[in-house]
Formats: sequence, structure tokens, C-alpha cells
Amino acid sequence: MKTKQKRKSGQTRELHLKEWDFSSCPDDQLHWCSVYEHSRDNDKVVDAVKHFRASGAWRAEDRVLFPDERYRRMAERVFELFPEFPLTPYLLISPIERRRRCVELSELRSELVVYVIKSEVAV
Repeated sequence: MKTKQKRKSGQTRELHLKEWDFSSCPDDQLHWCSVYEHSRDNDKVVDAVKHFRASGAWRAEDRVLFPDERYRRMAERVFELFPEFPLTPYLLISPIERRRRCVELSELRSELVVYVIKSEVAV
């Protein structure tokens, strides 16, 4: 089943069921599925990732998307682990690969949260 999506540019494109119906997404992947799909729908993020992949660095104007070093580190890892981004919908990526990648991202996210807590306590 497909549906149509109207973009800010006024263009309409068909959406695959896996791009909007996340009922088949495992609960432990919903956060990453949401991050991935919302990022695919954000032209600024797509452009920033394209530039980052080509140059290995974020442009100054991209820093508003990822406001501090922890966000940038997380974004870098998300888009390194998902080379299919932005062309492939999250749910069309192999379930085994998605699970492996999500485990790694969740571990990094926990480390970064711990880092934030430690740095706030140290102050």
C-alpha cells in the first residue's frame, strides 16, 4: 500500500507503507526508527549528512541541527551505521542489521547520557 505525501516544495511523492506505518517495528527500535525517518523527511538534515559524508566535517550552518558535541557524535554514528540513509526506509533495512545497529546506538546513547550526568555532578 502506498500513500502520497506533499513536501514543503509543493511536490508530491508516493510513500511506501514502511515509510509511515511503524506498527511492525520492534519496540526497542522505535526511537531509532523515528530518528531515521524524521531525518529522511528533513531536507536540511539530508543535506547536512550528504556534506558530512563527503567531507568528514559538519558545516557551521549544520551545527544548529546538532547543537553540541554529544549530539554531533551521536548523529555521526547514526549516519555511519546507516549508509542506506536517506534512500532506504528504515523498515526495509534487514531486521538483523537494524537490531545490531540499534544496540550499538543505544549503548553510545547511554554513554553520552552518563557523560552528561557526570559532567553536571562535577560542576
